[in-house]
Amino acid sequence: MEEVLISKIITLEVIVDTLLEELFENDVIDKHKFDKVVLAKIKKLQNQLKKIEIDNIDYSNLFNGPIGEA
Repeated sequence: MEEVLISKIITLEVIVDTLLEELFENDVIDKHKFDKVVLAKIKKLQNQLKKIEIDNIDYSNLFNGPIGEA
């Protein structure tokens, strides 16, 4: 199952790279603008993922640990 998933991801990567190369070469999109937009979206997604990780921390034992624990 893992090999199939890896194969699909690699296939998608090749397709996206090929499409981007064609778009850049034909001046359909500006590479620098595209890079800036993609980086901004990745940063936003990373921030959202960090927030989810923080929100999923189990705080139930934070103040209810064993007696004498400091």
